[in-house]
Amino acid sequence: MAKVTVNRLDGFIGKGIRYHYDIPADVMYARLAAKMGAESYGEETDEGFILLRSLDEDSLVGVTIVGYWERFGHGRLEDAPVSDVVKGVRQVAERMLTPAA
Repeated sequence: MAKVTVNRLDGFIGKGIRYHYDIPADVMYARLAAKMGAESYGEETDEGFILLRSLDEDSLVGVTIVGYWERFGHGRLEDAPVSDVVKGVRQVAERMLTPAA
């Protein structure tokens, strides 16, 4: 059986959110695509997430999750299909960065 090893996953959720998952470090980064160049600062939540807020408007522009797989994954990351990992990253990033309707 062939095995492919990847160190990161990058992509977009629709046109609005860009994500990057650093697999060896288990850190997921997500940012509003329209705010990629915005200067920001980080604010840690009680849950340990780092919310990125723009300096000029103080609005939410991104999130960093240290220990992403440890918090949200199921089973061993090494055994998870890439499609499942991408699906999970997308769900978490979209939930955290999409305003409630």
